[in-house]
Amino acid sequence: MSSDEQRPEPDEQDTTPAADTGRDDSDTTEVESRADENTDGSVDSADPADPSETDDAERTEPDDVDDARTPRSGPSRVLVFLGLALALASLVVAVVFGEMWRRAADSDDVRIAESREAVVAAAGTAVVAFTGLDSEKPDEYFRRQKEIATGDLLKEIEATEQQYREAISQAKTTVDAQVADVAVEELNVHEGKALALAVVELTITQEKDSGTKTLRMQLHLERDRGGADSDGSSEQAWKVSGISPVEYGASG
Repeated sequence: MSSDEQRPEPDEQDTTPAADTGRDDSDTTEVESRADENTDGSVDSADPADPSETDDAERTEPDDVDDARTPRSGPSRVLVFLGLALALASLVVAVVFGEMWRRAADSDDVRIAESREAVVAAAGTAVVAFTGLDSEKPDEYFRRQKEIATGDLLKEIEATEQQYREAISQAKTTVDAQVADVAVEELNVHEGKALALAVVELTITQEKDSGTKTLRMQLHLERDRGGADSDGSSEQAWKVSGISPVEYGASG
């Protein structure tokens, strides 16, 4: 009995390790599962940290985008600067040429106005020279006409001077001419030609008789390109190339 009763002890000893082995296995399994859970948990626990990193990444993305866009925005800025420069240059050119055009226009207006005044003065002088008369001073009469005449009219005066000189001396007449009005009908500054109408009032005295008369004269004038004005200025003088009386309501 003593030997038999002692035999189960090896069984108990044999089974005990088996039980322990099972426990160890279960414990190992639980450890592995816990390790797995810890691993999963570590992975899962890493996920909450990712948003901050993601936010940091997202925050850096615009800078990266801006950095990526910077090379593309460079040429556009250059184009903008070039456009502004061209616009400024165009404005400067417009202002400069506009000022030049304005000065040229003003210069032409001034030149036309001055020429018109010169034509009026020349026409008035010519009317007095051709209609005014003092029979006792024939030399002065022809001198005034020669000074203001040009072209064919001047040639005609020179050709008929002696013939009219004798008639004037015998007339015993004085004619006082007063210019009432002069109007410039046509004026071409570039060609140097003009057409004027003048109204002159005459007071005629012959011995003891006297009377008045109003004449309307048409005058063709040309700029004397080879001479100076009668007052000695360097400006080209306007002279008469033709003169004739016209009726009221009619013009040449």
